[in-house]
Amino acid sequence: MRFSNLTIGKKIASGFGAILTLVIIFSVLSFFGINTIVHKAKEVIAGNTLDATLAQKVVDHLTWTNKLNTALVDAKATQVGVETDDHKCGLGKWLYGEGRTEAEAMAPHLAPLLKDLEQPHSNLHQTAIAINTSMGKQGSDRTEAVSIYLTKTLPALSEVQGHLKKIREQGRADISTDQAMLKSSNSFKQNTIIGSIVTLLVFP
Repeated sequence: MRFSNLTIGKKIASGFGAILTLVIIFSVLSFFGINTIVHKAKEVIAGNTLDATLAQKVVDHLTWTNKLNTALVDAKATQVGVETDDHKCGLGKWLYGEGRTEAEAMAPHLAPLLKDLEQPHSNLHQTAIAINTSMGKQGSDRTEAVSIYLTKTLPALSEVQGHLKKIREQGRADISTDQAMLKSSNSFKQNTIIGSIVTLLVFP
């Protein structure tokens, strides 16, 4: 039966049904669209936090190395004055704590990269222990300690920084970026506009 042949009551009922259907469809799309944006936003925040944390660890170890260097040139110093335990420094606490667990949950591809960081990071701290031992020797002129710093500490620092760089790059690749969230937001905005236009055209 053609729509024009329907009674007024049936036409009203059909129109109401169509409107209700559109409202339901539009509501469902809006719900999932908003949820997607919220999810992306949480990912972006978590990703930016992780990247900032790793960037800070790079700075922390530069500071650590600088303090070690300062101790070497201080004639009165008998110890390096830095944390020698690779589990107790800032990076170590994160690497062997909840921070790493959370990072691997967000970006599983980080797991092998973080594992690869463990030994170089340990090696870096071992050089500080070796320098401590050398500085504590009776009548030491720091030649050996300086040699350890130049031939072992600095290369170990460079290796740790290289690993941290790879980890940050992989983290950015695995976790949603600001651009991804913006894309989701724009997509939701477009769908909302299209839905509104369709509703106005069908039911002026």
